[in-house]
Amino acid sequence: MKKKIALLLLSIMVVGTMAGCGKKDTETSKDTGSDGQNTENTDVDSSSTSDSGEEDSTADSSTDNSQVGPKETLATLDTSLYVTLGEYKGITVDVEKLTVDDAKVEEYIQDYLIPGYADYVEFTEEQVIENGDFVTYACVGRIDGEIFDGGSSTEGSDWTVTVGSGQMIPGFEEGMLGMKVGETKDVVTTFPADYMMADLAGKEAVFTITVNKAEKLITADSLTAEVLAYYEYADEQACRDDVKAALIEEYEIQYIEAYETAVLKEVQAGCTFAEELPQFLIDLFVADQSQYYEYYASLFGMELSAFVESYLQVTMDEYNSQIQEISKEYARQYIMYEAIADAEGIDLTKEEIDVYGEETVIEYGYENLDALYADFGYDEYRDFVTINEVIAVIMENASNSNATAQ
Repeated sequence: MKKKIALLLLSIMVVGTMAGCGKKDTETSKDTGSDGQNTENTDVDSSSTSDSGEEDSTADSSTDNSQVGPKETLATLDTSLYVTLGEYKGITVDVEKLTVDDAKVEEYIQDYLIPGYADYVEFTEEQVIENGDFVTYACVGRIDGEIFDGGSSTEGSDWTVTVGSGQMIPGFEEGMLGMKVGETKDVVTTFPADYMMADLAGKEAVFTITVNKAEKLITADSLTAEVLAYYEYADEQACRDDVKAALIEEYEIQYIEAYETAVLKEVQAGCTFAEELPQFLIDLFVADQSQYYEYYASLFGMELSAFVESYLQVTMDEYNSQIQEISKEYARQYIMYEAIADAEGIDLTKEEIDVYGEETVIEYGYENLDALYADFGYDEYRDFVTINEVIAVIMENASNSNATAQ
């Protein structure tokens, strides 16, 4: 199978749509009914209520038991308290649609395809290791004649390094220069004074290195037969045709995203938002973003505060302030979409949401709808589907005045 060309171009999320949306009764308010709450689509798991209608205390253990009254959701929000809509139909924007010509194909080949080619040729017996060579080796590390933890490879599990990459401590890779496959050599090095493992910092070590395999990196500066074979192209024309087709597809995706973004920005710019926004919605987005950054901090084995200051290079106060502002912006967008759903009478039934959900289950490999809703959150998934429906309405009635899009 031909390797796919990875087009290294920035993009933003494309919001999909589902055919056939439900319709709200335009005479019905979103305010609560006579029993004090709107129950539509607010509870997915019917098992949380017993046959007698009493609440099952064993259901939905994730619910905040301190909460009084029905759960606040976007679906039950009176959006008229928070936004006055402007025009959202008939929006016209000016967005350029890029075209693909031979120059762009050549640019991609030179910037990505050729540099992306890399092949390794195994050493002959007489070749010696140079910088840039990829070496597979066994190693035993000793300090004061004693083997120390973490300094040795295990039998059958050799280590690898690209010599000259600086991956290892100073002197280690340099000690491999000039070695041949099958050769064993003692390399004397000293751990840096600021080495991350304090018990090794500043100490001299001797590594007994045995080179078991070495390969030389082969690169190219033109579209050679080797490059074409690497990407599994029969000839140069086949390569250029494939690159052109891939660029056309990518540019189309970029155009749709840019067009949609421009239209939605215009819609939001025409809205007037209340100064005070629903706190539950802001809190929802703050929690989502916090979870995102805490996850990335955990990948580095760091506390959130350390990660924020080291990698985001802001103080925790600045971080919290920025998260709040971003969350308010998300809240405005969601409120706007929900208000348009109200105006358009879009009120998806559970059955319609399930149809959309089944597609997501298949696409992302969930076991079933229950697993999807447990992971995503039913209310949040309902919001996602509703927003897609709203965006579809907006885009169906928008236009692009740029000549390249005609």
